[in-house]
Amino acid sequence: NLCLISPLPLVPKKIRVLGQFRKTYIIAENDAGLVLIEQRALHERLIYDTYVESLQKKEVKIQTFKVSLLLELSPQESVLLEQSLVPLALSGFAVSPFGGSTFAVDSIPECLSEDQVEKVVREILDRLALFGKRGQNEEILRDVCQVVSEHASMPYEQELGQSEMDCLLAQWEELDSPMASIKEAPIMVEFSLQELEKRLRR
Repeated sequence: NLCLISPLPLVPKKIRVLGQFRKTYIIAENDAGLVLIEQRALHERLIYDTYVESLQKKEVKIQTFKVSLLLELSPQESVLLEQSLVPLALSGFAVSPFGGSTFAVDSIPECLSEDQVEKVVREILDRLALFGKRGQNEEILRDVCQVVSEHASMPYEQELGQSEMDCLLAQWEELDSPMASIKEAPIMVEFSLQELEKRLRR
């Protein structure tokens, strides 16, 4: 689902969608000129920002499993997970020891699918092991938000309809139009009318 914020205007107010290029970029125009937007990076940032906001408000939407998902972890992963149960719970992951190095997962953030759970949890643990963030809840939460956003976002190439592109850009405006991805890379490139006319020698 690309629409994360409700209610939303049907179309963005400050930018107009013109089309899509190679199932990867949204082509749009604003008062200054032409805009090329990397759609996956934008979607990822929207998920991240709304997820962080829901965490701060303690309103993370979750999906609960009727039957627990069981994860078999290494001894090192088990230690890391046990030390991170509180921030994971705040993030929507209900995880509990199930005996030995096995853990039961009873709920996950709503934006993820069941088949992503093991990969997401292992990637979170890999980050914690790499950067030595044991017990540092704020940094653990930041890592969780980044990993979840990366996995919950659309594929690198996805065909979008007009309403879907409008929805993404309307949400972008609602979140104060962030210009950088969660990896601090640019989300978009702008070409002013003057620049285009100069290149075309007008």
